[in-house]
Amino acid sequence: MCWTPMGQQICVISMIVEEWREINGIWTLIATSTREMQVIIMECDISQPYLVGGIQNLQGGSLADSVTINICPGDTISYDLVFDDDDPDAILKVSSNADLVAPGSTLDTSGKNPVNATFSWYVPSSFQGQNVITFKVENDVCPIPGQNFYAFNIYVLEGTSGGPDLYHCAGGIPVQMNADGGSIFVWDPPDSLSCDTCPAPFAFPDTTTEFVVTSDLAGVCGNTDTVMVFVVPTYSLNAGLPDTICKNDTLILAGSINIIDTGMAYSWLPDYNLLNNDSIITKAYPDTSINYILNTISTDQCRMSDTVNINIAGTRHLISAYPTDDSICLGETINLIVTASPTSCGLNTTGCSSGQLEVTVGAAGSAINKGTPYSGFYEDGRVQYLILQSELSALGLTKGATIKSLSFFVSLKQSTQSYNNFNIKLGCTSLSSLNTFQSGLSQVFNGNVNNTTGWNNYQFNSYYDWDGTSNLLVEVCFDNDSWSDNDFVFGTMTSFSSVIFDQDDFSSGCSLNNPQSNSSRPNMKFNLCTGEIDSTFDIKWSPSSYLDFDTIPSPLSVPQSNISYYVTITDGFICSSVDSLTIAVRSEMITSACQGTIMCNGASYNMSATGGYFYNWTPSTGLTNANINNPVASPSVTTKYYVQIEDSAYGCLANDSVTVTVNQLPVPGFGVDTVCLEAFSIFIDNSQGVSGNIIEWKWDFGDGDVFIATNSNSLNHLYSASGLYNVSLTVVDDNGCESNYSSQANVWDKPIADFTVDPSTMQLLINAQMNITDASLGALSW
Repeated sequence: MCWTPMGQQICVISMIVEEWREINGIWTLIATSTREMQVIIMECDISQPYLVGGIQNLQGGSLADSVTINICPGDTISYDLVFDDDDPDAILKVSSNADLVAPGSTLDTSGKNPVNATFSWYVPSSFQGQNVITFKVENDVCPIPGQNFYAFNIYVLEGTSGGPDLYHCAGGIPVQMNADGGSIFVWDPPDSLSCDTCPAPFAFPDTTTEFVVTSDLAGVCGNTDTVMVFVVPTYSLNAGLPDTICKNDTLILAGSINIIDTGMAYSWLPDYNLLNNDSIITKAYPDTSINYILNTISTDQCRMSDTVNINIAGTRHLISAYPTDDSICLGETINLIVTASPTSCGLNTTGCSSGQLEVTVGAAGSAINKGTPYSGFYEDGRVQYLILQSELSALGLTKGATIKSLSFFVSLKQSTQSYNNFNIKLGCTSLSSLNTFQSGLSQVFNGNVNNTTGWNNYQFNSYYDWDGTSNLLVEVCFDNDSWSDNDFVFGTMTSFSSVIFDQDDFSSGCSLNNPQSNSSRPNMKFNLCTGEIDSTFDIKWSPSSYLDFDTIPSPLSVPQSNISYYVTITDGFICSSVDSLTIAVRSEMITSACQGTIMCNGASYNMSATGGYFYNWTPSTGLTNANINNPVASPSVTTKYYVQIEDSAYGCLANDSVTVTVNQLPVPGFGVDTVCLEAFSIFIDNSQGVSGNIIEWKWDFGDGDVFIATNSNSLNHLYSASGLYNVSLTVVDDNGCESNYSSQANVWDKPIADFTVDPSTMQLLINAQMNITDASLGALSW
């Protein structure tokens, strides 16, 4: 939009953007967007800077008019310009496009108001025709600075030029002259030239020589020119000795010279994988065999060159060695593992199953629907994401890894159809921001997909190796025949341009190439592994102590003390990689448990164990507490108790056992008849031993008399009085176990026989009745 305001005013300019789509053959308005901006046209009373007097102090060339200078190629031009401003407080600034139009030119300024500007330029022999230099002068007056532009044309006439004077030294790099202006050239003298009839011969004179070039050109600038080749002092240069290294190695490129020249300039070529290229000694880390060339220029302009060959004879792989557990208990078996991280980017060819990792790029963030993999509002979409190596390193990926899958988190699903021909591609790059789609990425996934709310994981058809040093590119594209709506995903804002995207209809999604960029990148979850050691590697673990094998990627070890293992991986050439691991072994636990015991049923035993922090007794039957070091055991049968003792530092375990032998109690018993006073009570023993033989019978007759027998013979006991007596028998077996039985012995009084007869009935008559009354004590019968 162009507009020239005619007067002071305040206006608002509105712009409306409409989006139309062809739906079922009818163009339909889909959406509109309006933007407005306010423009204030002010009355300004400010000064304008201006040029004073035009070109001044012209040297070289001639004025064709007030703004045009004619000059021959190979000549040098210089002139002054003076800029002024009527406002004495204004400060002027002068700039130009001279660095673009006149390469190698200089513009020097002095003063603030006025400003003196001096322009100088050596006109290369290849330049001809118009070369318009524009000067901009601007003051610092507020609110709107005043400015003016002035243009001057340097018109380079046709003429013959041999180029600038040159410098050469014995044994140094031949200098190349370059004639221009004409089609046929002859150089004189022809000696010390690679060719005397070509436009750009190499010169290598032994002494300072003036070479004259003559062309077939006819014109104002003439057809001859001279080039002085000055011969300057020489010196010796050595780029160093050739070397054979491994990929991923760093070496020192150490050149040397035989003179002291603090002004010597150095340049290593190619400038590839060098720490710096302008020092005689530098670090290099080439990934392919290469010839490095060291170019030098002395203060006297002697140019020397030497080459050193660096041969790459294999790859020194980045390996990681680790145990399944680095703090173990004595006698425990562990697995030692070594993996090799990828050192280059590309599709994986070795497989990947060890060292599984999962990293998520991006925080919780916010929901976005622009620049996502799921721009379903369009039929076709393409997006690329840039992830910096520094971001991956901060997540723990300090070495290369193999990427197996990728996930995006859908926060709100609005699309109603699948995404067809859904492609995921990966690649590596040195770019630190994205502005255009990058090519050369490798396809790792393809299919028709339906997304859902939450994480949507895509297991790759082909794994991808990331080298650990490059930035990572992720591309997603799809190609549908219809549209529905965009889906929202969680994303995180980055500090750089990390997203470019394009979407359209009636196109091919993966071929879209008119991207927009932003910095709100969808969160991504990667599933990775650290790499396999395949059969092309030679493996050696050292020391081999306690290992089942020392030449495999994953040996078993049963270390008996603290130990460090070193593993060396050789790629079949000369390149070895070494890593180490250390295992801390808990010294043997000093534990103890009490001796077993023999006891009678019903007794208890105070067991104990020492040397640990946690205890577990099994079985728990008959124990007061199975999880202390000193439970009391009261089993009813012989029991072997096992105790597991655990320390507190490593969780190491020790085992011991205590056997509690339980002898069952003897079974006492006896029988006794009821007797009369003055008769013996007979006690008949019927006791039985169970775990042992009865060796002692303790009789307590209940009348104060106690008798200890050593056999089971029947006993006679005479009670002095009648009554019911509590008799107890305690039997003891040869295991020392005893048991008691009680019963009662009944002693009756001795009966007294007596009776009386009624005298009145004492008649001696047949069939007469006589009354007799019983007066007995304890009588039972007549």
